[in-house]
Amino acid sequence: VAERSLDNVPSEYLDLGSEAKKNLAMHMAEEHLSVAKMSEHYLETQRRYNYVTPKSFLEFLNFFDRLLIYKQSQLQSKIDR
Repeated sequence: VAERSLDNVPSEYLDLGSEAKKNLAMHMAEEHLSVAKMSEHYLETQRRYNYVTPKSFLEFLNFFDRLLIYKQSQLQSKIDR
């Protein structure tokens, strides 16, 4: 899922080789799993739920995409000054 989402990012924003995209996708999946693990800990210690769903993973990917585009536009505006 992460690799397909990264493929949807225009190449002008994310010009990575296939190995780097694969590594980034794996990293994002690991982050999602670590949130799920910490949610279990949160439930045990605080007795409160934090749901981690496939939709939250897709939202994470979407957030990464928007953040990447925003940061690159900020960088470009600084270069243009």
